[in-house]
Amino acid sequence: MKSYVLFQNKSRFILILVLILFVVQIILTLSLGIPNVKGATEQPVCTYFYSIQIQRGDNLWTIAQTYKPKGENIYSYIERIKKLNQIKSNRIYAGDHLIILIEKKDSY
Repeated sequence: MKSYVLFQNKSRFILILVLILFVVQIILTLSLGIPNVKGATEQPVCTYFYSIQIQRGDNLWTIAQTYKPKGENIYSYIERIKKLNQIKSNRIYAGDHLIILIEKKDSY
């Protein structure tokens, strides 16, 4: 009776077996075990709507500088304020009220 030997060298068999197990472990780790690092480290951001009364000397630029979130372009924040308050021009008047967006990171 003939016996078939797949691997002639025992150390080569062990090396191939270890490599296969290593590749399988990497595939399982990447597909199941690693959380989204960016999502895991960032805190959730909540958007609040806040009403402010416009004071004498206020303009959209200074209001946006005061309340805009870090990293957001000031021009886009001004456009968000204008859209939210249905303002077509850049003119605002003392005594009027504006709704502004404030984004804060929630801490659990």
